[in-house]
Amino acid sequence: MPVLETRSLTKVFGGLTAVNNVDLHVDQDEIVALIGPNGAGKTTVFNAVTGVYPPSSGSVVFQGREISGFPPHKATQLGIARTFQNIRLFGEMSALENVLVGQHCRTKYTVVGAVFRGPRSRREERGAIARAEELLEYVGLSSYQDEAARNLPYGSQRRLEIARALATQPSLLFLDEPAAGMNPQESGALMDLIRQIRAGGMTIMMIEHDMKVVMGISDRVIVLDHGEKISEGTPEYVRGDPKVIEAYLGKSA
Repeated sequence: MPVLETRSLTKVFGGLTAVNNVDLHVDQDEIVALIGPNGAGKTTVFNAVTGVYPPSSGSVVFQGREISGFPPHKATQLGIARTFQNIRLFGEMSALENVLVGQHCRTKYTVVGAVFRGPRSRREERGAIARAEELLEYVGLSSYQDEAARNLPYGSQRRLEIARALATQPSLLFLDEPAAGMNPQESGALMDLIRQIRAGGMTIMMIEHDMKVVMGISDRVIVLDHGEKISEGTPEYVRGDPKVIEAYLGKSA
């Protein structure tokens, strides 16, 4: 059974069909890349799956459960985490605090417990801090844990977003253009991190324009163009598919 499956997923904004009858699946422990020209509908697929937008039609099935139209917090509780194309960190909060925010959906103490700081809430808070420190070390940001997120280098902010997503304890991680704006050294280190995350038992789906990253770490590539799936297969197959070449480079007269 796939970890994630969409069936005839469609999203319409007014008179514009951004995603049209897209069928896709992501299997356990896979790294799947979703690629396509700008405006192909890639982020709209992510938004429809994670609850940012409800699908206009079709269905989203996660671990055998229909989740179409579930709000983002519910999708997160079920085990879907994501990063965003445009970094969405809490800039004035420290790196550690940003990761602590990601653990909120897994905490169990009540508002009363948080206000009066009973033994249970203090114990859970200590555990959350320890877990956040572990995640910062995992993504290579231990030295930045007390630094305001806005002061981190760009590549480190991307890594911090990944750490915050991992703090939700997901089984499926969505990465929306994780290598955007990175230099070759940073994108190489990111590839190593993504491989490490997958080796730890995580299933990953990513949107990425850096073809070196896509071809270097993906098990399977899905290509969208004008909201429709036009190709799917191994990186080697997709790279040579005439439909993909035409979508990116155009068709000769």
